[in-house]
Amino acid sequence: MLKWLSGAVTTYLFYSIGMSTINYYLLEGRIMAISKHSVVTFKKGNTLFIMADPSFKEDSLAYQYHIKNYALSKGVTSVRFLSDENFIGYRPLQGGRLLLHQQKLVFVGEYFPKGVYLDYILLSKPDPILETKISPQSTILLGGQIFGKRRLQMLNTIDSLKFRYYELDQGSLLL
Repeated sequence: MLKWLSGAVTTYLFYSIGMSTINYYLLEGRIMAISKHSVVTFKKGNTLFIMADPSFKEDSLAYQYHIKNYALSKGVTSVRFLSDENFIGYRPLQGGRLLLHQQKLVFVGEYFPKGVYLDYILLSKPDPILETKISPQSTILLGGQIFGKRRLQMLNTIDSLKFRYYELDQGSLLL
């Protein structure tokens, strides 16, 4: 019985240490599902980088509920808000910001950029998209700032144009 118990404890210790190590070194990008905001996070080591709309910094409830809980679950001890000066994979682009994370291009902004191949497009404002050509491989997400009747209209337009779409109501999207 004692041998079995010591074997179980040893197995649990190795599993816990292994999972903690993997979690620490794993580079993870995520488009967060936060109402009234467009938020993209990147975890590297024990640091969480956040790129969000300007009003998110003042919304302490959204931060406490969504980001702080996520950071605690991932072992994050340092949180930094991104700007073009402090993150190498970040570039301002007309109407928004362009991010590069593990060979994936993510655009966060007010309207569709034209002439740019993107993996993910996170829109923060309603946009008339009928005349815009985007890649069939692009995935469109609507930020938390778009809600109600306008959100339904945009979802119908996206669906009728056969664009790929992910509904953030299902939860955050792992990049």
